Amino acid sequence: MKKIRKLTVLIMAMLLFASVPVTAHAGVTANVTKIIKYLRAGKIYQADKIAQKLPKEYAPEKCISTMTKAQKKAYRKIIKRHVKYDADGYPSTGYYLTDIDNDGSAELIVHKGAYMFARYYFYTYKKEKVIKLGNFYNRLAVLSACPNRTGVLLMWVHEGVRNVVFLTIKNGKIHRESLATWTPNRSFTSLKHADVDLNYPWMEEYNVSVQGNKIVDWADLK
Repeated sequence: MKKIRKLTVLIMAMLLFASVPVTAHAGVTANVTKIIKYLRAGKIYQADKIAQKLPKEYAPEKCISTMTKAQKKAYRKIIKRHVKYDADGYPSTGYYLTDIDNDGSAELIVHKGAYMFARYYFYTYKKEKVIKLGNFYNRLAVLSACPNRTGVLLMWVHEGVRNVVFLTIKNGKIHRESLATWTPNRSFTSLKHADVDLNYPWMEEYNVSVQGNKIVDWADLK
């Protein structure tokens, strides 16, 4: 009888642990912090080793499910403006939602253009108002959230060279810090990081339409 009770308790504990979102695990946050530390120190191999321990994808961030109707409406309004061609002549192609400053509220990232002409716009929502955090040009990149801590990782490639940038909010503006640059998979290079190509759980980019200036995927902003 005691064995049955112990087995029941064990199964319940396993089910409880399995039901916890990946983003709630302290180990994930700790590993992301280590990756940033290693990249900042130029230790690409160590960062890659830790990155391999990360899950294939993160659970949806809590800040997204707790967005108010007013915040969703405000962000939809911003995206609608971006869907039209801007002064640079490039249409919106997508947007992201993530908590950059770890305050429990989702920031909005709008991506416009492609390849070497991509631009990223950043917004936050404070006191019932949308606040601009800034924007910058960058080659087409992929973004990865930093669960339960500040920041977003942005990775882009130019002529085979990998670049990882750490994005944070400082003094009400988006701040970029270059963490590391290296060239993987180049047989003629003498770089010691030639076989490293970091893979992170990349954030989902919600698509918007170019034709007809219509949104095709409101996703979490409905």
